[in-house]
Amino acid sequence: MEKEREHAHDKKEAKEFLLGLKADLENDRKEMNEDIWGYETSAKWLSYFVYEKNINKDSLKAHSWVLVSKTHLLANKGRYEGFKASGKINTVENHELRNRILDFYEERIIGLTNTTKSYMDFKDQMLNVFYRERKGRATAGDNLVDILKHSELNNYLAALFNVSEITDRYKLAINDAEAIIQLIDQMYPVEK
Repeated sequence: MEKEREHAHDKKEAKEFLLGLKADLENDRKEMNEDIWGYETSAKWLSYFVYEKNINKDSLKAHSWVLVSKTHLLANKGRYEGFKASGKINTVENHELRNRILDFYEERIIGLTNTTKSYMDFKDQMLNVFYRERKGRATAGDNLVDILKHSELNNYLAALFNVSEITDRYKLAINDAEAIIQLIDQMYPVEK
């Protein structure tokens, strides 16, 4: 009798966890799609700054934000971390769902955040060159177009507009999140 009550309590906690996790994943999916847009937009303008011979100063002014922007996922993983740390992750009885959740947070998200961190570190190196060049040219009339065409800076910009590895990792994470959401929906159909 006590075991049945404990099992019912575990099932209730697992359901609450999974429904909350679903909301977290839906928010993460939205953020990941926005992040993809940010990376793709940045890549477009970084490419323009590298290859355009006559950079339009209005375009430069409107889109220079891509030089300093830093996009990275802030995953909603507190609920997952707390449930796992409490030793309750095994109360998720659906093995496929449990394994997908573990893989998502322990592999997919870590791989994605490591990749974006490397990108941001590389962007920081580019910014150091940018600021050094800008400081060196300040007395000669701060011409941002000339600074962008500096060979060392131009090489950094050329490397930074290749964001396919990052966007591919985001897309894989979105697919994994959607698969988890679908499994949760199968276990606990949305009441209409």
